Amino acid sequence: MESPNISIAEISFAVSLRNKVILQELDPAYQTFCCKKTVDADTITVRIQPESQGPWDIGKLAGIFETGRSWSIYRDGTTRILTVNPPGFEKDPLCMAGFEEAVEEVTVFYNKIHMKETDGRLILPNPFSYPLDRLLMMYALAKRKGAMFHAAGIEMSGGGYMFAGLSGTGKSTLSRQFVSLKGPVVLSDERVAVRKTGSGFRIFGTPWPGDERIAVNRGLPLSGIFLIGHGLVNSMEAIKPADAVQKLMPLMSIPWYDTAIMAEVLIFAEDLISSVPIYELLFTPGREIVHALHELAGKADAYAL
Repeated sequence: MESPNISIAEISFAVSLRNKVILQELDPAYQTFCCKKTVDADTITVRIQPESQGPWDIGKLAGIFETGRSWSIYRDGTTRILTVNPPGFEKDPLCMAGFEEAVEEVTVFYNKIHMKETDGRLILPNPFSYPLDRLLMMYALAKRKGAMFHAAGIEMSGGGYMFAGLSGTGKSTLSRQFVSLKGPVVLSDERVAVRKTGSGFRIFGTPWPGDERIAVNRGLPLSGIFLIGHGLVNSMEAIKPADAVQKLMPLMSIPWYDTAIMAEVLIFAEDLISSVPIYELLFTPGREIVHALHELAGKADAYAL
């Protein structure tokens, strides 16, 4: 594909390519997140540098975190360097991406051995693919009063609600029930972004869907957070901020290994938990939970289904 611009959670990624360089196609989930021009006031420039392994000698850099599998993070002063190492290429990274803590510009260097050429044009892997896209977004959000969550995002009565939980807790089940109705908008069935803006907290869909493959590029005011799980009956209980911390934190994408960035995410999390109502929701897989939640959304003081 030609040079795309990507918009996620009102953050634009403007991709800069050389002549005769094209990128491999994006995952279809990115369809609504692509734009020809930058559409957000907050824009990060992504410069693609083919035929270069980058200016860093990884062996001489301070390691922040090494997964031992597909990616690692290093530090050179205030610069973060992400390396993507597919299995079998541990010593020859697919690419290296460098950026400063403010995450205003990212330079991606591609290794020659991972490049292809056809009809005189150099074809490069797309930087908006796992794990580089999610890692860059995690850092970008941290510097912009935001974070990603393992959660579905669903519209009810004009407000956006987060249904957070690990795999198997019911995110896809709930999303499927809402999609079957006319009217409600499901932003995502697996991963959402939340940011604090001048108007308060907002929830956004992301291009990283779950089983239902739902990924909508839209944002809504965040009206409530549900920590979900399966139950024998539908039930809900309000959770105090102090009790919500230990339950919500494992569902956030937090770079625990990078203390400077982690601190920013924790400040955001404290503000979020103290500002937005949080409930623990247990539900059965039937349609009844959808109608009960719609009724709840219109009653700010309702704590039981």
